[in-house]
Amino acid sequence: MDPQKIQSFFFNEIESQAIQYPNELLRKHKQNLDSFSLLVKKLANSHKKDKKTFFDNWKKLDHFLENLKEWVNSFDCALEKYATDDLLEQYRTRVDLINIQIPDEIEIQLLKDTLQRQAREPFVLTIWKNFQKLKTGFINRSVSVLNYIRKLLGKPPLNPYIGKRRFRFFPFYAQYLEAPFIHHLKLRQNILLQIIFKQLYELHQKSENVKEELLDIEHFESNLKKLPGGQIKSELTAVNDFYKILNVYKKELENFEIETYFHYKEFREKAETDFNKAWKSAGTFHLPSRLIRLSEKSKGVDFAFHQLKSSRDAWSKHLRGERGDWLTDIELFAFQTDVALQCYHTLQIIHNKIHDRILPAIEQVNTIVQNSIKNFTIIDTEKVELRKKILLENRTLLRELGREKLPELIEMISQSKINQTFKGFLSIIEDHWSEKNDEHLIFQFRDLEHPIPNSRMDNVPLKDIVDVEILLPLKAVHEKIYLSSQQKLDDILRAISEIDQIIEYNLEAALSLFENEVKDDQIENIRQIVVEGLERTGNQVNQLKQDFQDLLEHYESILPKNTLELENEIQGLLRSEKIFELKIRYLRAQTRDKIRRYSKKFWQGFKNSIRRFWGVLLIVIHKISSGIFRLRKITRLTTAGIKIDARLSSFLTQTEDKILHLPYIYQRLFRQEPLTDKRFFFEEPKALELFRESMNDWLAGKPISVLLTGERGSGKTTILNVAEADIFTGHKIIRINLDYTVFTEQGLFNVMRVAFAEPDINSLPELESKISQNEKKIICIFENLHNLFIRTIDGFNAIERLLLLMSRTQHKVFWIATCAQYGFEYLDHVIKISKYFNRIVSPGFKNKDDIREIILKRHRMSGYNLTFNVPDDLVKSRKFLSLASDNDRQKNIQEFYFEKLSVLSAGNIRVALFFWLSSIKEIFKDKMIISPELNFDFSFISVLPADILFTFAALIQHENLNEENHALVFNQELFDSALVLSRLYNKGYLQKNGAVYFVHPFLYRPIVRVLNSRNILH
Repeated sequence: MDPQKIQSFFFNEIESQAIQYPNELLRKHKQNLDSFSLLVKKLANSHKKDKKTFFDNWKKLDHFLENLKEWVNSFDCALEKYATDDLLEQYRTRVDLINIQIPDEIEIQLLKDTLQRQAREPFVLTIWKNFQKLKTGFINRSVSVLNYIRKLLGKPPLNPYIGKRRFRFFPFYAQYLEAPFIHHLKLRQNILLQIIFKQLYELHQKSENVKEELLDIEHFESNLKKLPGGQIKSELTAVNDFYKILNVYKKELENFEIETYFHYKEFREKAETDFNKAWKSAGTFHLPSRLIRLSEKSKGVDFAFHQLKSSRDAWSKHLRGERGDWLTDIELFAFQTDVALQCYHTLQIIHNKIHDRILPAIEQVNTIVQNSIKNFTIIDTEKVELRKKILLENRTLLRELGREKLPELIEMISQSKINQTFKGFLSIIEDHWSEKNDEHLIFQFRDLEHPIPNSRMDNVPLKDIVDVEILLPLKAVHEKIYLSSQQKLDDILRAISEIDQIIEYNLEAALSLFENEVKDDQIENIRQIVVEGLERTGNQVNQLKQDFQDLLEHYESILPKNTLELENEIQGLLRSEKIFELKIRYLRAQTRDKIRRYSKKFWQGFKNSIRRFWGVLLIVIHKISSGIFRLRKITRLTTAGIKIDARLSSFLTQTEDKILHLPYIYQRLFRQEPLTDKRFFFEEPKALELFRESMNDWLAGKPISVLLTGERGSGKTTILNVAEADIFTGHKIIRINLDYTVFTEQGLFNVMRVAFAEPDINSLPELESKISQNEKKIICIFENLHNLFIRTIDGFNAIERLLLLMSRTQHKVFWIATCAQYGFEYLDHVIKISKYFNRIVSPGFKNKDDIREIILKRHRMSGYNLTFNVPDDLVKSRKFLSLASDNDRQKNIQEFYFEKLSVLSAGNIRVALFFWLSSIKEIFKDKMIISPELNFDFSFISVLPADILFTFAALIQHENLNEENHALVFNQELFDSALVLSRLYNKGYLQKNGAVYFVHPFLYRPIVRVLNSRNILH
């Protein structure tokens, strides 16, 4: 058997594979690089042709990423197509072809030239050759002797002995040809794949440079402030870098292709040399069959292919990781681009809505107001002419503004949905992200240094991680901004809706001055009131424009800022270690959430126990502190403020003088009397609904009576005014306002006879009979029920008689009564007054926000802007100093002021209004300065003498008393009561209306607190 033919057969069969397999990998990779080059070229061409703004760049980037994703998904490095199983099958086919021609075991004759000693052959082989020569010579001599004998015997001669060597061919063939070739193939494959994946990794990194250049994170905020987009540089550096590096890659692949040919030649020469050398030794003492380690003919091929397959699998695994890493980064790149584009679109929409629609509409309103101001610049010396002009202008403005322009403006703003557009930004971003894959394959470790990579990958729930770790916190921040922006828009809409009311109220205030005799020298003052009111209205309209510009600036500032933070968070995910860090945190959060759910019930029970214990502890502390206070009072250890009477009197005098010198429009707005204007009414849904239900029940035939209770100044009469206008319309209403004390039956009769317009009747029973015989039902509102009693033994006759009258006439009369809160509590304790009423309701408690709305609703009608001075309590506050804008600081001060005001007034509207007026420090043409310092020390009340405190209690229960009634209550001489009341009045504790005295609003709540703490009020 000729070994040269065997080698020629083998290399002819596998030479195409030796070149084809790496060349196929090269060809596929070159195709991939060419298609990638087309992507880059398309991006470069679009950049040269199109406009070059940052927005255009983002759109180009978005398109480039879409194409890049398609390229990565279609990427082929031929690993899967040229599988080792296919190659193994091809080799087995070739082995079968050889198997037909060559037996499994072969013998080779030892010819003389075979046994000739060769230079540099192993010493053992030389010994074997010499041994074979001796053996052959000895055997052939023996054969010569035997042939001589056989010749004599007439037998044919024996052939001379020729030495042979025997060995198994296929293990030898596999070990010296096939296995080395597959090993060579594996080495070249690994080198090529190292080159391919290094190039891919570099392209991966370079693609991030393209993204960074087009997205331009560094100038993100400043770019968005250049709407619709500033010019940028004409060349893309990262794209040019791609051209350079792709040329380098192609050169590197060409070099590998050349090297592959020469490496194959070197391998073949070495394989032929090793095969020939081993062929000469095969079956000899030097290389017997047992030293050919492969006992089965296919084992060598299988083992070599196992190594090739292991290498291929390692690179296939690396390819999956590389593709997963590419796709993950592309999705993150695309998400960054989506975020940027959506931010731009959102700002563009908001910008266009404000500039193209809203601001021009506001300017139209401003033009109308300015024209109206011009109409009053000409001085009218005639009273009649000025009054006509005011009436005409009032009607004109209300028609143009109230019925047309302002509703259109409000509708336009509502339909624009500016803040919904802002909120929709995050919703769209969340929708875009929800479309991404749930899990991503990401490199934990990328190995490009070893021929067989040891890369490690992991599946990461990236979508959930981004949702929890990035989008959820951003959503909380975004929601907070949305709510604050919505509040700004609500304030703007409210201000727009009040513009016509400001005009109407100011012009009506001017017209009200004509109700009395107007002197000639007062005409100019009235005109000035009108002009100043319209000017303040114009200022409010200009403020609307400024508010929308500020709102736009707010959006243009906060949205790019938050978007940039989101972009940076996403940018951080491009580092795999950051993703795995977030994965660990995400899994820990899930674990903590489970623990939290399991422990929630336990902690809830524990907190409930602590809450009960704390309530008991507070009661004990309160009792101890009250006992200590009483002890200090008894022992005279408490001290009143020094010269408190003088300070209080001075303060109240200055405040009342300040109120008297307020602008006429402001005095009119803050009059201390029940409201008749629904514009200033603070909705009382509970009370109004009760009146509506009671009215329906009474009309259905049920006997109904309702009692409305509350402190002085809590809004009882205002509620009745609104109910009368909205609920009791169409019915005869008799309204009795008893503003003085009547505690005798005769006094009550006189009041009722006048109220029911029955001058001919002579007694209450006759009135009762008259009411019962009347065919028509009526509504009777009796205000100030507390004025029908006096706190004496026989002081309840009048109120008891009225209750009897009410009980007997409920089938004809819907009785509604009001009563002071503390008077009601006393009457209910003495005569159980609550039994005589089907329903009892009180105005709702006014919290801080209610008080603020009640005051500011009136204030806004004046048209004055507000500025709060910085209080001493906030001037060193870190939180206050950290606020960025004056607007935020003013809001913080306003919050601080109304917090204190709600505590001082304890929900009492009249008290709150008095404190508000006392807080006005300065007034300018269109602005008011408010001092938030409400720090008067009321501790002196607690140390006032007992007779003074009991006088306060009587005044609060009755709401007001004259000197005679005070003397009756305290069973003392009239002179003594006159002395007490006049002294308290002179010190400022009381105010006076005619002959009756009542507690000063400034001191009302502090006095009530002290009396309650002493159990004097009951």
